[in-house]
Amino acid sequence: MLWTWPGGYTRLGEVDTEDTFNEIAAIDEGIERLVASERGRVLNAFNSSYCAAFSSAPAAYRAARKIVSNTFGEGGLTANIPMICGIHGGQLYRRGARTIGSVIGTARAVCSMAHNREIVLSDSVAALVRPHLEAGLTLKKLGTMRQSLSELFLVVEEAELAREQHSVFISYRREGGAEMARLIAAELGKLGVKTFIDLDDLQSAHFDDQIYRRIEETPNFLLVLSPGSLDRCREEGDWLHKEVAHALETRRNIVPILMPDFVMPEPGELPPALSELPRYNAVPYSHEYASAALSKLIGFLRKEADGAP
Repeated sequence: MLWTWPGGYTRLGEVDTEDTFNEIAAIDEGIERLVASERGRVLNAFNSSYCAAFSSAPAAYRAARKIVSNTFGEGGLTANIPMICGIHGGQLYRRGARTIGSVIGTARAVCSMAHNREIVLSDSVAALVRPHLEAGLTLKKLGTMRQSLSELFLVVEEAELAREQHSVFISYRREGGAEMARLIAAELGKLGVKTFIDLDDLQSAHFDDQIYRRIEETPNFLLVLSPGSLDRCREEGDWLHKEVAHALETRRNIVPILMPDFVMPEPGELPPALSELPRYNAVPYSHEYASAALSKLIGFLRKEADGAP
């Protein structure tokens, strides 16, 4: 099942309504033709979103590639509005003009994880599409979709994936830890270690999913602990709690960085999801012995996230 829709057309319509309507018309005309070219069938259109069924995952993928390239209409008319696609496999039930099946809603949710001109696949589809990827393309794991517990994969260029790969995720409390997090990132960068700091590197859309995704795909998790940084971790919705808990759950290589005057709580003083944190080897940091602390930190990093200490 392929779900696709144009990204940002509402905002574009506020800028130039007439051109936007023309673009949408080109998309309306082109989607059915491109779907049919892979022997698919458009089942429904929902306010410029489209749901289409195919006999195979590779056919749905080929149609998606044509759609995100934005070649619509007669004579190869190109629509300027970027399309996004999500593909999921499952059973459909059709009676007359009505089609039902949980695969439809799941495909829509998969599509919602894509951004401009991206194709996102559920795990069942990814396994079937992988052998049919064009040269230079690969699949990048995005994480787990909570609605269906399905793993999601993004179709990306191999070169782009290599550029984006981070080996260290830096987690910190804004109050008291931001400056230290930036300092550590800068020092690691001088040594060629790629770091991820959410304030600098994260896009605003789907904030929680992107945070979890980054943690899952980054082997090392550095936790900057400034005085009082864990005090709010018992509050519902606290983001430091969520980041650390997810790193523990996904068995990242966790390295706490202890700033001056920070005291690690006892396991019983922490929320249950964080009770294992004191077991991890920590690196005390001070400006006076910064070089020694950095050397010790480098020794704790690893290239593969293959288990807890």
